Amino acid sequence: MHVMPPKAPLPPQDQYRVQAPGEVLAYLRQLQAQQVPMQLSDPQGHHLRATLSVLDPLKALIALEFEPDLQSAQGLVNSDEVQAQAWLDAVQLQFQLADLLIVSDARGKVMRAALPPLLYRFQRREAYRVQPVGRQFPVAQLNAPSPPASSDTALRLRVLDISIGGVSLQWPLDQTPPEPGSEWPEVMLELEPDNRFEVRLRLHHVGAPMPGGSGVHLGFSFVGLSVESSRRLQVYIDQTQKRRRQLGL
Repeated sequence: MHVMPPKAPLPPQDQYRVQAPGEVLAYLRQLQAQQVPMQLSDPQGHHLRATLSVLDPLKALIALEFEPDLQSAQGLVNSDEVQAQAWLDAVQLQFQLADLLIVSDARGKVMRAALPPLLYRFQRREAYRVQPVGRQFPVAQLNAPSPPASSDTALRLRVLDISIGGVSLQWPLDQTPPEPGSEWPEVMLELEPDNRFEVRLRLHHVGAPMPGGSGVHLGFSFVGLSVESSRRLQVYIDQTQKRRRQLGL
């Protein structure tokens, strides 16, 4: 009797990819019907909130209504790499936008783009906020005290927990905590020796001093996380969950 060998696990880029045209359209129609806010971003730091107003599969076009920030909109149009990110309940969607153009219609100025041929779908579950295990804790390296102030002092902050949407870091007591709403555009997140990538962080809250005077708990969200970074983060979270289950944690 011939025994089929076990299937190899899908690589990270395939585990979260949705590229069947019907599935892609179904997700886009949900974004349009519910007028879900989307965050548009590019590697140069342009950010813009938008909603999907037109979906035309025959012409392979979409149109986005965007907040009145023509400077950021034009920056995205001129960019070679623009990502859209949105949440549908517990699902995070990410896709690239191409052939961007600002045009005028009955609603005013809108941003037109090619219909994305694929998107990435990340399931957000409460268990996906994980605490690291092991002797070597992941760290985030950023500049102190905070931009836009210039400083050559680099802080390496311990990661307390992490999810697909954000990260909690241990801020040192000898440094004044930054104000909520402040952003760090170039933070190196080092999860493991072979899993490190750059992210943009926005501070949401500053907690009370931690027990033993070890630091202050700061909660950050990711801003415009790229598809590749999301895949790397998702792999780390999945692996950490498995380790915690094996250790009975």
